[in-house]
Amino acid sequence: MKQLMIALMLSIGIGSVAMSLGGDHGQRLDWDQLNLSSNQAQQVQTIRKAYQDEFQRLRKHDISKLDKKSQMLGLRDDMIANLTQVLSEDQRQQASAMMIDQAEKRINKRLDRLADKLALTPKQQDIMRSVVNTNLVENPKALLVTGAAGLDNRAYVFDQVDQIMPDILSSMQLMKWQKIKGNSMKHRTS
Repeated sequence: MKQLMIALMLSIGIGSVAMSLGGDHGQRLDWDQLNLSSNQAQQVQTIRKAYQDEFQRLRKHDISKLDKKSQMLGLRDDMIANLTQVLSEDQRQQASAMMIDQAEKRINKRLDRLADKLALTPKQQDIMRSVVNTNLVENPKALLVTGAAGLDNRAYVFDQVDQIMPDILSSMQLMKWQKIKGNSMKHRTS
């Protein structure tokens, strides 16, 4: 169910699921739960500080949102690679589970908003979940958006869900979906 919810939100383009090893806005991993040694804690702090300036520079850089997002994802991927080298295998698995839990919470909130906006029936929600689950099995890389390839995977799943919308939504819901989709696409490319 967790993966299904994550895939649904990725597919409709309402926010991204990101590995939150160093994110902001409530997405930061709780490093205390990983029981880091003092040496590991120092290494994590050093790595995060080193990337902090780069993230700030990119945020202020005047480029398109799509280019900025791609560069931020690449930088984040580099930081994650460095951070995971500090962790033991058990800590990596625990961190991964924590990130999925965080993503599930964000996705549940977004799914609730989407269901409210479209006034989805339980049957409609089940159909969408079934399609998304099938796509996730076929395209598991869409689960996490990492780099440009992740954006392509996300677009693929989005296209698959978009194709079924006319079959499961009423005409009024479909108009609302088109508006949501248009706003999402405009937001991502502006």
